Amino acid sequence: MKKKVLLMGKSGSGKTSMRSIIFADYLARDTTRLSPTIDVEYSSVQFLGNLHLHLWDCGGQDDFYKNYLDNMRDHIFRSVELLVYVFDIEHFEAVDLKQFEAVAEALDQHSPDALVFVLLHKMDLVAEEERSLVFRERESLINECTRNLAVRVKCFPSSIWDETLYRAWSQIVYSLVPNTKLVSAGTITITSGSPPEPPFDTLRHRSAPLGTTTRPTPHPPSRDSRPLTPPSANPH
Repeated sequence: MKKKVLLMGKSGSGKTSMRSIIFADYLARDTTRLSPTIDVEYSSVQFLGNLHLHLWDCGGQDDFYKNYLDNMRDHIFRSVELLVYVFDIEHFEAVDLKQFEAVAEALDQHSPDALVFVLLHKMDLVAEEERSLVFRERESLINECTRNLAVRVKCFPSSIWDETLYRAWSQIVYSLVPNTKLVSAGTITITSGSPPEPPFDTLRHRSAPLGTTTRPTPHPPSRDSRPLTPPSANPH
């Protein structure tokens, strides 16, 4: 069983960093060494022996998006199971919303049954007491620009420095593999019934990357098995 997943968002929003943490076992501090994605980078993640997530990490530069929407529209947006769209919470402007709206419309045209998960990323840069309000305001704007489309949109706050990244991606994985339960790192087993919230809390404490990535990002930096912790200078 193959599932096509798009990972999109403007350049610098944190797409490749979160992909490397979730699927390639990077530490958050190592992601500063990653280079921007050029065009589309493909990788495959395997679950349960026969479930393959084909992850398309799409470079976020404006010229790339024009090409995706004008010249590669059918190729990029056809047969998509799920779109993960990442916004940098500090650079959330009208032009960014218009770009997301154009992507959502292309997805609606070619894959109307696709799910859309929007991650409002780098929330650690927002004062803790303001995060809830900022998130709700951004979520409302996102829902407004997609309200006439068939695709279903769900928003999450996220940061590579805390559990919110794992919480968001656990929901994403659960939507692709319903009626499942993660019992250990990289291991999924079928259960009866669908719990209201996916039991993927152990993602944050895993000692190995989720699933098996068959085409990892080349030349990963060195890393160790210590748990994810933000640098002491980070106020959040």
